[in-house]
Amino acid sequence: MMELYFQPIVDLNLQQVVNLTNEISLEENNGGRNSCIMTSYALNNVLCRLGYDARPVRVEAAVHPNDRKLVGTILGGFPSGDRRPAAGPGGWHGHLAVAIDDLWLLDPTLDQANKEEWPRDAWVKPIAVKVTDPCFWSGNKSLSVQCNASDVRYRLYPRQNGFAHKGGARPSRWKPVSDAVIGALGVVGGY
Repeated sequence: MMELYFQPIVDLNLQQVVNLTNEISLEENNGGRNSCIMTSYALNNVLCRLGYDARPVRVEAAVHPNDRKLVGTILGGFPSGDRRPAAGPGGWHGHLAVAIDDLWLLDPTLDQANKEEWPRDAWVKPIAVKVTDPCFWSGNKSLSVQCNASDVRYRLYPRQNGFAHKGGARPSRWKPVSDAVIGALGVVGGY
């Protein structure tokens, strides 16, 4: 079977694709925001179908509102030296995002970090971040970005892939989301 290669659509707004993937995933998941594996796999598939060199990556996303009186949230934290208890059935103690060419980090489910008690201006949303420091991609340096009135710190765990064996990684779970995103983008042709 011959593989087809496509040039990436250069005028594609990555933030819009991340937002659209989040919206469609929420619909598919009955409003559940704890779907980082399914949603990231769907986003990864969309990007690959559009010609990007994308891959899912395990990250830690620590969200801290600028108001220091508010307690932050850590998604996918991995305590050093401690062994974490096993996740419940179908669960996973991690957070998944998508990387493009060691240049972009896309997190379509960052909004699951939001807490009801936070003011709305501290709430974070799905994000696409251009990463210019190569040390981040080796896992040696964290990345901080401002999202609304919160600071988000990302750390990459480059050699961890336990997410690949979870239910959300099955094509039967993420493919409907991926297909719906491609349809909403109006992409036609060999994709």
